[in-house]
Amino acid sequence: KNRDPILPSSLDQLVKDDYPLVAVQVLMCNEICFVESIIDCACQLDWPQTSLFVQVLDDSRDKQTMEIINNRVEEWNCRGIQIDIQRRKNHHGFKAGSLQHAFPLCRNAEYIAIFDVDFLPKSDFLHKTVPYLINNPNLAFVQTRWTFFNAKESFLTRMQEIALNFHHKCEQVVRCWLSLFFTFNGTGAVWRTSAIKRCGGWQTDTLVEDLDISFRAHYQGWTSIYLEHVECQNELPPTWSAYLSQQYRWTCGPVQVIRKSIRPLWRSKHIGWHKKVFCYWYL
Repeated sequence: KNRDPILPSSLDQLVKDDYPLVAVQVLMCNEICFVESIIDCACQLDWPQTSLFVQVLDDSRDKQTMEIINNRVEEWNCRGIQIDIQRRKNHHGFKAGSLQHAFPLCRNAEYIAIFDVDFLPKSDFLHKTVPYLINNPNLAFVQTRWTFFNAKESFLTRMQEIALNFHHKCEQVVRCWLSLFFTFNGTGAVWRTSAIKRCGGWQTDTLVEDLDISFRAHYQGWTSIYLEHVECQNELPPTWSAYLSQQYRWTCGPVQVIRKSIRPLWRSKHIGWHKKVFCYWYL
């Protein structure tokens, strides 16, 4: 039985000129194999061109990768897509730093869709997610379910798929049903721009900017929705070195967040004590 929220029909009542402005941010750093595919997917999202613009947040230093990105962006510019490249001289803060650097340039957008470089959103992604934000002004973000196109590649990727499927098909789903805290997964989601701003923007003092901003949004009274039926494909780390690097970040980051958030979370008047306990249990 599908227990996901019913898809609102807000978009059916709009003409193309009334569609909300959506910024699509794609993040990359020297991943030469993926840069073209994610740029193509972002530019092919089914949304009026006048209400969509794509930001390529490129921290690459490899000249060949940068040249490929430049050519692809120029090609889509020629096709009438609003797209630009944001590059930083100082790469401080990694992903969070890149998002915060680009954020002032998309303040006019009502919503921001965020994708890592190895994700492949389908063309109807915005049509399946944005209506929830339109219909619920207290909704901070809509998170979609990850699926993996290389899950059967090796023993390592099979084990990762099992672990992540528990998180995406069980843990996140149940928490959403029970109106408990669950985290933005860092990509494959759409945020309300005003929620990011009111939560203090993207901050670089932890390794997990996604969990950090999720906590800040939660204890400030924002809500969120997890859409199990909306999938977004991506690649699992195919090597042990990439996997261990990811796990280090996912292990150390929550400790930093709990140290940072324990006092403001406990003092929050927007959520009850039992939900606060569940927040700590989540970590």
